[in-house]
Amino acid sequence: MNSVRFVLICAGKRIICANMYTTVGIMRNIIYMASARGADITTLFSAAGLTAQDLHDVERKVEGINHIVNLWEQAVKLTGDETFGMYLGDQNIVSYLGLLGYLIQNCPTLRDVILVLQKHQERVSGWTSYDPEFSKKEAVINYKIHPIWQNISPGTARHAIEMAMTGTLSGLKMLAGKKVIPIKAELSYDRKISLDKYIKVYQCPVSFNKEENRFYFSPEQLELPVLSHDKSLYSLFGKLLEEKENSMHDQSESFPKTITKVIMRDFKGQIPSLDVAAFHMNLSSRSFQRKLQAEGVTYRMVTADLKKELATNLLKNSDHKINTIAEVLGYTEPSAFRKAFKSWTNATPVQLKRAP
Repeated sequence: MNSVRFVLICAGKRIICANMYTTVGIMRNIIYMASARGADITTLFSAAGLTAQDLHDVERKVEGINHIVNLWEQAVKLTGDETFGMYLGDQNIVSYLGLLGYLIQNCPTLRDVILVLQKHQERVSGWTSYDPEFSKKEAVINYKIHPIWQNISPGTARHAIEMAMTGTLSGLKMLAGKKVIPIKAELSYDRKISLDKYIKVYQCPVSFNKEENRFYFSPEQLELPVLSHDKSLYSLFGKLLEEKENSMHDQSESFPKTITKVIMRDFKGQIPSLDVAAFHMNLSSRSFQRKLQAEGVTYRMVTADLKKELATNLLKNSDHKINTIAEVLGYTEPSAFRKAFKSWTNATPVQLKRAP
């Protein structure tokens, strides 16, 4: 598989991935913690593309990947700490999650905390996610990072995952008032630092080069009550969060635009068939087509516009070869891509790539 198999939309040197973002709250936490360990705060602000004033809006989204990757790189470099991700997670501060943090502090049990994180994880980051699995025998939390980040910067992706995993343990301990020790931990990458450091933090057996990044718990552990639980506040903050998210949803968004977002977010820019796209959006193929017809377009037109946008950005703002870009966009033959591109723009890919 080519290293750019996952679509990147570029603008100059700044890579922007649709629906991929980090909240200021997370970036603020990285900046403050790295600064406290000796990192130059001016350099950190520059890497993050933020000012001190920006840090007040913890729920603001910082689009794209470059700023968060640059910030992680500078934080690790300036602190000289290859365990910085774990350190950051261990200093877990729920307040950087904003309204979501208040909801978490009032959950009934630790299990509810994990489910709330899963439900509202996009309020934290479009790059990382929590995916719990509960059974009578065990409770498993999977930690995932978007393949685009993993491909671009596996080193910083590791720190982000370790922050999320260590932050879980730190947060659960704070909420329950006692240590919550996993049965075991699995990591999807090679061991980069001493095994003793992982065991010291996770306090359980740790293995590497696994399929996923996971913690395994006994079901009983996650049924522990949250000490700060308040039923009325839990209901209030849950309602406020739902209302805020609903108000942020653009009800006037066109159906074609919704399809484009779904393709970029859930299919990483790879164009699925009409039937697959419809099924993924909980629609029959006929209903899917009717909604498009009401907008005066077809699925072919929507996906062609998306391919045109992606192709144009990749050709103008990346160093990838035309054959590679054709592969990324799902064309098995470069000639088919060249023909399609000329029909979209009345220019060949080479002409656009060479244009000033």
